[in-house]
Amino acid sequence: MIRSLFACALALVLCGPALAERLAIIVSEEDYRRLPDVPSRAALADTRRALSERGFQVVSFRLRDGDELAGRLEGLATRAARSEALIMILSGQLAGSPTDTWLLSRDARDQLDSLSAARQGVSLNALLQVAGERPGASVVLIGTGAEPFETGYGLTHGLGRVVLPQGVALAEGDVDDLLS
Repeated sequence: MIRSLFACALALVLCGPALAERLAIIVSEEDYRRLPDVPSRAALADTRRALSERGFQVVSFRLRDGDELAGRLEGLATRAARSEALIMILSGQLAGSPTDTWLLSRDARDQLDSLSAARQGVSLNALLQVAGERPGASVVLIGTGAEPFETGYGLTHGLGRVVLPQGVALAEGDVDDLLS
C-alpha cells in the first residue's frame, strides 16, 4: 500500500507539465572514514542520468563536511521554493535522536552523541523544510546505511525524529532498493 502511494506521488512530480524548473537535489556520502560505508555510486549515477533525461536540473553534493554542505544548500532553498517540482535524494549514514535526525558527513566519528551530531552532519528536518516549500510537488528519498555503528549519549543509528512537512512524500530504505 505504501509503495503504491509513493509511486503515485512520484508519478505526479515526474509527469507534471514543465512550466518552471524541475529540481533534483542529491546529497550523498558513501566513503566514510570511521563509519561503515554506504555503497550507492552506481544507483545514484543511474538516477542522476534518468532525472536529467526527464528535464530535471540535477544538483549533486558529496557530504564531506556538514558546515560546507549547509552553506551550499542555503542558495538551493530559494530555487526549491520557486521550482515546479522537487526531488531530494539523501543517501548515507544517519544518526537519530528524539528531536532530530542527522545525515552524517564523511568525517563523522563513531560514538558521536547528541551534542556533537550537528557539527558532523546536516539536520534531516532542516532539509525536509526545504522540500516543504513545494507541498504536493516534493518527493524525498532517504537511502540509509544498513550496517549499524556505535553511538553515544542520546543517539541511535538510523532515523530519529522526522518532522515531515505537509504535502511532502517520503520513502526511506536501502538506497539500491529505493532507486531501482
